[in-house]
Amino acid sequence: STSISSSSSSAASVSSTFSTPDTLSRTKNLKQDDKKKKQQRKNDFSQRFHHLFSWDKHQRIQIREVALMPNANTTDANDVPYPFIPKWIRSQCGVPTTTKENIESSTEMIRLGPLNRSLAFIRPHKTGSTTIKGVVQRITFGRGGIEMISADKTYLGWPNRFPGSEVVGLQDVLRTTKYDSFSHHSVLAVEDPSIYKQYLKEPVCVFTILREPLSRTISAFHFFGEDDDDFDSWRDFLDKYQQQTQVKGWKPAVYMNNLAFSLGWYHQAHIGGLTAHDHNRTLIRDFIKKVDKQLDFVMILEHMVESLVLWKDLAVPELQLEELVWYDANTEHKPSKIYPTDSEQEELKQMLLLDTMIYNHFK
Repeated sequence: STSISSSSSSAASVSSTFSTPDTLSRTKNLKQDDKKKKQQRKNDFSQRFHHLFSWDKHQRIQIREVALMPNANTTDANDVPYPFIPKWIRSQCGVPTTTKENIESSTEMIRLGPLNRSLAFIRPHKTGSTTIKGVVQRITFGRGGIEMISADKTYLGWPNRFPGSEVVGLQDVLRTTKYDSFSHHSVLAVEDPSIYKQYLKEPVCVFTILREPLSRTISAFHFFGEDDDDFDSWRDFLDKYQQQTQVKGWKPAVYMNNLAFSLGWYHQAHIGGLTAHDHNRTLIRDFIKKVDKQLDFVMILEHMVESLVLWKDLAVPELQLEELVWYDANTEHKPSKIYPTDSEQEELKQMLLLDTMIYNHFK
């Protein structure tokens, strides 16, 4: 009885301690401060989002593909106000040198110095990845870095394993340093993630961009299918690719579950390039967990601006916001596009279960 009474008295004492007006006021103030901080973070993000959106709307029309790709049309080479490629890169690539103003701006940008990390960009097809490739290249060249490129300026091993056998100047670079980035098509080294440290400066930021699988496949159908004699309609396409038992070579890899292919699903030893497990949800979930651990960031095409702002905030905070401005690439609109019927779309969704599970997880 004494013990209970004593305990009750103690409880009352504790209760009274935490119920004083001063204490309640402090608690209320802390909650208000916390709420203000959350709102401030939200406002900061909103400001960065609108800043980038506004910058993009007004200035991206001035950014030309010639600033990114050595083999691009050079008509507008001297009209690129920002970003740029440093003079020594342009001369090596056979692109006209920049104007005096651009050379001055390049010197200014290089003063920012290299990033505190390297960038490993995994590029599924028709996901906006060429656009992000341009961002990565401008960041790399603008800060005086070295990009890991292949002889064909397109693939680093893809559709086979990273990095392939045709990396330009590989031994010369690795004798003295490592690369600052790569952005050509490659397959995520999901079974050997340490391989990136052999070629890239540490730490390495490994990231990718995804797109809703049905719209991605429709886009690939129109982009690549124009020169493809294998099918003339969605019915032909479905009849061909629903029967595929393995995904090897560039055509199946581009059309069938390309997100999964680029993230290394078919390169796993127990999958061996076969489609037999494409509907095994347990294996797919295990694969997604593995990929999730390896990727530092995942962009979503349908939320491009938010993805870029968050990539900067969470993965590469030393970037300047203006370095994220992009130029749309490979977005030409073809007048006579063929779209799948409702029933064909349902068949496509069944075929794309693997990509859909990956997309939904990261979205």
